[in-house]
Amino acid sequence: MKSREKKKPILIKGVCKMKRMTRLLSLLLAGLMCVQMTGVVTQAQSAPSDPLYQEFQTPADDTKPRPLWFWNREVEDMTTEQVREIVRESYLQSGYNGFGILPQWQGEYLSDEYFELYEAALDEGSKYGMHFSLYDENGFPSYNAGGLLEEYYPDLTTKRLDKFEKDGADGETVRVNLPEGKFMGAVAMNTDTMERVEIDESNVTIVPPKPYDPSEEPIGVSASTTYSVSPGYGPEMAVDGDLTTRWNSESFSGGNQYLQIRFTQPTTFDSVRIYEDKDPQLHRTAKYAVQYWNYETGSWEELASGKKITDAGVEHSFAPVTSDLVRLRIKQLNGDSASISEFQIFSGDQQLEVPQAPEVIEPGYYASSIYNPDYAADKAFDGDRTTRWNAGDGVKCPHWLELSFGSGRTVDSVTLYEHLNRITGYQIQYYKDGEWLSCASGTSIGEDGATLRFDPVQTERLRLYITSTSDYNPTIWEFEAYGNGERLVPDEIQEEPYDGSYLEYQVPEGNWKVMAFLCVKDGNNGMDYLDPASVRAFIDITYETYYKRLRKYFDNGTINMAFFDEPSFWPAGGRTPYGAQGARFWTPAFNEEYEKIFDGQSPVLDYPALFYDIGEDTDQARDRMQYVRTELFANNYIGQINDWCTDHGLKLTGHMLFEEWTNPVGLHGDLMKVFQNQAVPGVDIIDYFGKSQESYKIVSSSANNWDKGQVMSESFGVFRGTDSKDFYRSALDQYAKGINMIIPHAVWYDDDPSYVTYVPELSYRNPQFKDDLAAMSEYFGRSGHLLQNGRHVADIAMLYPIDYLETSFLFNGQENKPADADYMRVGETLSLNARRDFTYLHPDIIDERCTVEGNTLNLNNTENYEQYKVFVLPGTQVISLSNLEKIKAFYDGGGKVVATTQLPTRATTTGDNDKVSAIIREMFGVDPATGEPVEAQAGEFTKNTNPSGGAAYFIKTGFETKLEAALNDALATYDVELRGVPSLSGGNFSYIHKVKDNRNLYFFANSSDTEVNVTAAIRGELHQPMLWNPATGEKTAASYQVTEENGEKVTLVELSLSAIQGVFVVEEPTSEPPVPADTNKTILKKVYDYATEAKAGSEYAGAIGSVKA
Repeated sequence: MKSREKKKPILIKGVCKMKRMTRLLSLLLAGLMCVQMTGVVTQAQSAPSDPLYQEFQTPADDTKPRPLWFWNREVEDMTTEQVREIVRESYLQSGYNGFGILPQWQGEYLSDEYFELYEAALDEGSKYGMHFSLYDENGFPSYNAGGLLEEYYPDLTTKRLDKFEKDGADGETVRVNLPEGKFMGAVAMNTDTMERVEIDESNVTIVPPKPYDPSEEPIGVSASTTYSVSPGYGPEMAVDGDLTTRWNSESFSGGNQYLQIRFTQPTTFDSVRIYEDKDPQLHRTAKYAVQYWNYETGSWEELASGKKITDAGVEHSFAPVTSDLVRLRIKQLNGDSASISEFQIFSGDQQLEVPQAPEVIEPGYYASSIYNPDYAADKAFDGDRTTRWNAGDGVKCPHWLELSFGSGRTVDSVTLYEHLNRITGYQIQYYKDGEWLSCASGTSIGEDGATLRFDPVQTERLRLYITSTSDYNPTIWEFEAYGNGERLVPDEIQEEPYDGSYLEYQVPEGNWKVMAFLCVKDGNNGMDYLDPASVRAFIDITYETYYKRLRKYFDNGTINMAFFDEPSFWPAGGRTPYGAQGARFWTPAFNEEYEKIFDGQSPVLDYPALFYDIGEDTDQARDRMQYVRTELFANNYIGQINDWCTDHGLKLTGHMLFEEWTNPVGLHGDLMKVFQNQAVPGVDIIDYFGKSQESYKIVSSSANNWDKGQVMSESFGVFRGTDSKDFYRSALDQYAKGINMIIPHAVWYDDDPSYVTYVPELSYRNPQFKDDLAAMSEYFGRSGHLLQNGRHVADIAMLYPIDYLETSFLFNGQENKPADADYMRVGETLSLNARRDFTYLHPDIIDERCTVEGNTLNLNNTENYEQYKVFVLPGTQVISLSNLEKIKAFYDGGGKVVATTQLPTRATTTGDNDKVSAIIREMFGVDPATGEPVEAQAGEFTKNTNPSGGAAYFIKTGFETKLEAALNDALATYDVELRGVPSLSGGNFSYIHKVKDNRNLYFFANSSDTEVNVTAAIRGELHQPMLWNPATGEKTAASYQVTEENGEKVTLVELSLSAIQGVFVVEEPTSEPPVPADTNKTILKKVYDYATEAKAGSEYAGAIGSVKA
């Protein structure tokens, strides 16, 4: 190394003295640092390290994804060796950090053998520092603990709210019969004035449920439920000796079904044989038991049990028992309904004959099949030519439509009216001596109808028997039967004497509807999410069992998350075998919980609003009732599980179902508030790229609202692309909308395509994706590392209009989606068209955590504090008055408010509607009832201003094309503006801004197929912005310049992104090293004061710039 030669100073007037002072200060500081900071290297010797970039460049394993891992074979068909291999190679080849093990409806769930496999996975993973999520169910949804909840705690299963009603008038006494259940209250409502009266419980007689009486069971074969969409699946099909026929329980009936045989007298038997259909898709039984009624003990007792049946069948032998009742109870299913081909009872080698049940046909109307309940058989006999019967979809001829009189009638003619002219052949048949006989026939009917006359026949039953159709299935307006010119109708059904519970009430003068509300068992075997005891039972069965069996892996951090899946009040709009009928999920303690929240007020008078419009109190009643239900769900279910996880060192994540629905009230109540107690909110992203994208911001905003730094997605299930492009497209859009933890769906234990229920199979074994997985894991690791935690920055807040959605929801079996509830579409317009990031604000958060400071609305969180300059009020008819008053205060202070489609006219509290209308009129200069400006204005939107600089805009129609112009008018300079974005195809261009470690970072995402060259105009002066590439971990200097626009500094960053590419713009760390905490600041101050004095002197002023520097 060359030595450095000392040179004499060049003499410049005033400079030598300054240099001497500089050297003196340097010596003093050096001495100080030597005393106080032994071992510290100065900046001149080494550039400061950047931990944020180092961890981005080489992402830690724990930042990388842990996909769901479906165990898609039965436990007995799995090996610990295969389990260990998949864990090991997934780490080594795919770069995965772990798994969430998802047992796919396994028969040996939570058995010793199951935990042996599970521990093998954990043990192997712990060798590589992998982490696992405890997936809390056997299959999905998180609901019934693999069927064990009902088995252990039958009284803690799902409940629902039912209404029983009867009309009365002018002082008459009304009697309403009530089933078994928890009485929640009764109300009489005047149907003309909407006056409501709470009916005192003294009017209610509750009769204890009758004990089970086996003698009331029907002779022969019967079943819990029977498939009703089309004929041919009754219980008799399981005892006909034909393996090609089968009994099927009702569609989506789920487990806990039974097939029962009652003999005419006590019979001795000692074995059974059971068969399922030859179609493997119908091998649905996962757990069953054979039971008989023991008259000595007065109970059902188990004779045999098992898990699989299949078409090979199973045989169970046991010690002989004698009884007249035996049943096959299907406890768990791998499917939506039970299906059994044969259920055979033996005594020795002799199969016992199943007695024929006596045929009892009640008076009424019947059909071979129906299209749906709106087209039931009775619609063809109601005398109304606007209603009709329609045969079931896809059901082949013959079809029949029957009129059962209940007693003998003489029939001599019929008149028929048909819709759509589909029938080409039919007969009129009457029933006699156990068979159907024809008395007339025809080839067409038509809209004008057809009358057929025939010799009089004596019968109790008459039917239209359709033998052929020309197109699709038949539909009949009316079927009229006559005898001697008189229209014939069925006998009135004589009701059995009623000996159950009832309500009896004398109504006042006028027209009244008397309603009783009961919380009843729904019949499904899942937990009651609203009841802490039911959820605790679920925790005991699942979470506690895992903890007891695998505590070592909790303690060492191998298991550090938990995952729940798709809990819902009303899954799939009632099309799946869980949840509660009609979305009426309820709990017996609801009234008491309501009173706690609303200061002792009773909810009873609010119950009718769940089914009807009750006048001026409707909005408040519905809003309160649904608010309480969401609170119970969020606290008793998610909150209780989250508490358990926190106590055991885990973070809880999971997601709801159908997050893209506009109105979430029927599904889970409130898509933001449900996550208030959850460590890591989550969203489900399945089926295809872009599915449910409207909900990403709702879930990430929930995290922002309640100050949570991580947001999860379960992604890529049923994505059917042939390469990984759509995975990256989806990830880019997710990251830009605030999601920062991606859980891929899925790896499968058995990768044979016949066992992979939901593609893709994302493991190292799949040649389609295996070469991309390690790079994808790195990409997700880098992106998640930067985007998790930190603080979100946006200028725009938007009301989450849950109050309006709650007031719009009825228990009517529908989604109840208001046409003017445009918040999701407005959100997409902001994110993807105007490209202005925003945060949804929940009404509770606006009240509890937001304050107004001049023209700024502050979200006051500890970590994720945000400051908004623009507030968007999406289409809503109902708003909380307290929310609106805060928005008005923001406007009065100079804030900007933009409203779309529908201005609110009603409050969530009765009596405050006029106040809402007055505030809206003052803010917007618009009549809220009509949406028209008070004073005529030209332009795409109305604008109203105040002296403080506040402005309120209303876009009545077409916000999709007008919103950006209103935003540009509202605020001169936004946090981020993207300039020069071209027309895109196949995806989107969007961004997110966060502050992490006191540094600004921005993620720009191009999920489209279009190359994008844009300028990002970023408010403020960035410190040396760099481009960080999540695909490679490299960083390069950004091309940028700092300018001034509208009186504010703006950093213009040039971005060039190819198709399906994302990039981070990150400020470099500042260069000044921090002063150590233990520095002697007294000495340092003396040095500083001396230097300051010297700097103020004339000699310093005359020094050249290089010396000053």
